[in-house]
Amino acid sequence: MKRCKICSAKLVSFIDYKKQPSKAQHLPNMKMLQSDFDIPLHIFECTGCGTVQLVTDPVSYYSQAIRSPDWNINPFRKKQRSKFIKEFELENKIIKQINREPKEDSYDAFTMFNYLEHFPSPKDTLKQICNNLNDNGVGIVEVPNFDEIIRDRIFGEFIIDHLFYFTEKTLRFVCEASGFDVIKIEEIWNGASLSATVKKRPLLKPILFRENEIELIGDIDNFANQFKSVTFWGAGHQTLMILSMMKTIHKVSYIVDDFKVKQFLYTPVTHKEILPSNTLLTNPTDAIIIMVGWQYKNVLKRLRNLNLTQMPKIALIKKATLEIYEDI
Repeated sequence: MKRCKICSAKLVSFIDYKKQPSKAQHLPNMKMLQSDFDIPLHIFECTGCGTVQLVTDPVSYYSQAIRSPDWNINPFRKKQRSKFIKEFELENKIIKQINREPKEDSYDAFTMFNYLEHFPSPKDTLKQICNNLNDNGVGIVEVPNFDEIIRDRIFGEFIIDHLFYFTEKTLRFVCEASGFDVIKIEEIWNGASLSATVKKRPLLKPILFRENEIELIGDIDNFANQFKSVTFWGAGHQTLMILSMMKTIHKVSYIVDDFKVKQFLYTPVTHKEILPSNTLLTNPTDAIIIMVGWQYKNVLKRLRNLNLTQMPKIALIKKATLEIYEDI
């Protein structure tokens, strides 16, 4: 089974052409005509990401293929360069033009003009570029516009040199899967190319979770310390995690949950028995911490219907915040 070189999903046949040129550049001279040969062109579509592609090795000259004009020659490119540098404050910064397989390096920005479609593994190529970029690095990735090719049925654009055919959606997909946020994608050269402006995606900062963890667990422990016994209502995964982090776990008598599948089992690590809510009638507790997400109103209603002799002190955990509930 043939697999997509971007997402590894199954490939299905898209279209075939017979007796096609084996190259689009480095054309043969008269002496070479006898050794010139035709090839079939088998084109596939990915059932996952949707990228249309060839399943073959790149042409021998793919790293020196003739591509779009660079910033130093074409008026459009000069204007594009000026706008790019101004928008992302790249004056005196390192801007790398990718015109061959990227190796380990370091730069602030990059451009790749009509080159990604030639690479045997475009995601690996973009990932290497992303790894090379400094924090907040940006780039421009341009490819032939397969949306236009589909729209205008330009079958002559299929060529052995181009291993991949990107629409706006599939170009966005491969960029995002390679570590970039896509700022914008626009058609240029009268629709002939797609130009994606991308930015290296920053890693999330776990410190935000740590700060909230310290605050919430501290609030729960402070609340539990006011009472001889505490019960959690709700044996969901968040409760299981929080129980294992509490310093006041010895205060927790048992866990309440009316989901019968969980009843009379025990919480992992902390080994607190999970019991039905009517246990509160025979084994009362001083306080209850309700942790059932958005369903807490149903729990409050159930508590009222139990008609307990003395209502425990109630606290709610909403998302990641402890709230003392006064009106039961």
